[in-house]
Amino acid sequence: MANGTNGNSGRRMTVGFLVQESIGAGGFHELVWYSMVEAARKRGVNALIFAGGSLDSAPYNPFEKNLNLVYDLIHRDHLDGLIISSPIGNYVSEERFQQFCRQFAIPVVTVVGSRSGFPSVRVNNRNGLRDAILHLVEEHKARKIAFVKGAAGNVDAEERLTVYRETMNEAGLPIDPDLIYNGMFNEESGGEAVTCFVKEKGKSFDAVVASNDAMALGALTALRDLGIQIPWEVKVTGFDDTIEARASVPPITTVRQPIDEMCGAALDLLERLIRGEAANESIVIPTQLVVRQSCGCSSGLAREAGEPRRERREGGGAPAEILLGELRRSGIEGEERELAEVVAALCDDVRGREPPAALPKLRRIFQDNILRGRGMEAWQRALCVLRKWTRALWPEEAAAARAEDIVYQATVVAGEYSKQALASRAIVIERKLNDLTEVGQLLITTFNFDELKNLVKSQLTLLKIPSCFLSVFRDISNPTDESEVFVAYRDGGEDAEISHRTHTLPEKSYWPRDRRYTYAVHPLTFRERRLGYAMFELGPEDGLVYNTLEVQISSSLMGSELIREREKTETEEKKRSDTIQELVRPMLDSIETVTATAREKIGMIEDLIAVTKENGEKVDSTSAAIKAMNEKIEKMADVIGLIDDVSSRVNIMAINTSIESAHAGAYGKGFAVIAGEIRKLADSIKENATVIANYLKDIRPTIDGSRKAGDESREAFRRLENDVADVAHALRQITDSMDALTSGSGKILSIMNIS
Repeated sequence: MANGTNGNSGRRMTVGFLVQESIGAGGFHELVWYSMVEAARKRGVNALIFAGGSLDSAPYNPFEKNLNLVYDLIHRDHLDGLIISSPIGNYVSEERFQQFCRQFAIPVVTVVGSRSGFPSVRVNNRNGLRDAILHLVEEHKARKIAFVKGAAGNVDAEERLTVYRETMNEAGLPIDPDLIYNGMFNEESGGEAVTCFVKEKGKSFDAVVASNDAMALGALTALRDLGIQIPWEVKVTGFDDTIEARASVPPITTVRQPIDEMCGAALDLLERLIRGEAANESIVIPTQLVVRQSCGCSSGLAREAGEPRRERREGGGAPAEILLGELRRSGIEGEERELAEVVAALCDDVRGREPPAALPKLRRIFQDNILRGRGMEAWQRALCVLRKWTRALWPEEAAAARAEDIVYQATVVAGEYSKQALASRAIVIERKLNDLTEVGQLLITTFNFDELKNLVKSQLTLLKIPSCFLSVFRDISNPTDESEVFVAYRDGGEDAEISHRTHTLPEKSYWPRDRRYTYAVHPLTFRERRLGYAMFELGPEDGLVYNTLEVQISSSLMGSELIREREKTETEEKKRSDTIQELVRPMLDSIETVTATAREKIGMIEDLIAVTKENGEKVDSTSAAIKAMNEKIEKMADVIGLIDDVSSRVNIMAINTSIESAHAGAYGKGFAVIAGEIRKLADSIKENATVIANYLKDIRPTIDGSRKAGDESREAFRRLENDVADVAHALRQITDSMDALTSGSGKILSIMNIS
């Protein structure tokens, strides 16, 4: 795939890479991520790297499944084929993994693990792991070797356990079931394994063999915390050869998976599938034991430096030809042209050329290495090879001494540049972290959506991310396929005006047409909330940058959404509070009117009682009727007194307090108590008003009868009739007010969703 084109159409291929994350697992995810980026660049293909987490779920993260939302974006309209990192299926069945891969209906190749049903590129677990265990047994006399297995059901994990058992049997060593732990391919489970062996099982052991570097790192930390010295008391080995394993203290002896070679082979295999060629085979790549200090050995470089020099000899070819041959046989990685130039310069300097050229040339190469972010190990190994051959290639003492001096000086210079490379890398990392920290601080303190949009764009361009597309769900609280563009720019800052309404990749007009591109596609989530996704065109080739931005942007979106939800809630609560106040005010007026009317009529009733008693004394013939009327009016007075008593017990302050509680939201239910009392009061007054009305109906005939008693009392009874009619009218007003009061309290309870 030299030109990265689709043979069927002549256009540049676009390949999707599916990985768990861009960082994590002791450096393993970074290794896979970067290797995929490099494979796509070297072959000239477009790449979309989907960092979507473990498929369906992960036992150590209940929210892992939400990350899978980026897998929903994969569609044959955008991609020619897929390369899927097998570890994304660590926690699902083989059937589920196959169903997931087949749903895309495009060519699929799996890498970094064995999966049935698809062409795959994997490593030979047997040779490297067997070499590691036998190295512990033969070189370090280990006899009690503990084993930390990977995730249950994972093909590589199961095969590595089998290799452990077979190699232990081959070495004639017993296998203790209590020294086998089922890990999860993460650092935490490596530490848990050691804790289980030592504290729970009470076991002693000479070495820990972990199924990957992440668990080896966890075991290393746990052993150190327990006061166990590595490698003197317990030796540790891993599997993968990640950057973190190389940089740990002590560096970890491990089995190297050539991830870069695997990703390149997977892309070549996928190309053949896309072009319709038969490519159903699985490619198995050998592993290699890398010996370091965690098992008690010196580093490979130190061992090479300690190897004996070659003996002096004459003839056998020109020194330059011999040295280049030895460098190639030693597997020195580097530019062939640079190696040839250095060897030629060394030979000329030994012959006495002035000014010397070898050291200046090496300084330029070393400096270029640092600027390109490369390490110095390959050149240090090359200098070890040159040192071994100086005496053998130049028999004359003076020439050999000059060669040794040049190589020795070059070795010192390489050491200086190695330190400088580490310092330079540390500075670059520090600056990058500072930039990301500043971006994060700005993002997490911005809660206005419009401001956040502008800030995201400005900060990403400062981080030299040439293009970005952010899509968020229209309703974050209830995500569906309805989405909208949050940020879209390309080629360093040009706004991309495109329509976007669904949870899909952007339309074709967004994508670069005249150049190759690589995008990191990340989910935007916050715990159980699915927010959307982000596509970052690679500027810095560091997975940490995009993983950090994923977290920062997700947190900012969630913070802005929470503020927006709070403002919406406060608006609704204020509206509800205003409505309640509008309903309560007339109710308070009604209660006040009822109380005043009742108190006024109590005085009138007392006058009626006095009149009826007076007329009873004057008109003997009607005394019985007057007495009955007097009793009824007295009862009416009792009922109206009850109305006054009940209404006066309504606590106006409590109603006002309840209005404020309703505005506060959670305490609004307190108003239900007051509203319920209002409803009871209204019902009670209506009932008593009906009783009074019946009394009045009975009083009128009594009044008519009393008029017949004599002319001298007629005026008194006319006044009595008017007063009774006035009381009846007041009671009708009270009844109407109580109806309104009952209705108002019912509306308030309805607004507050209280039955």
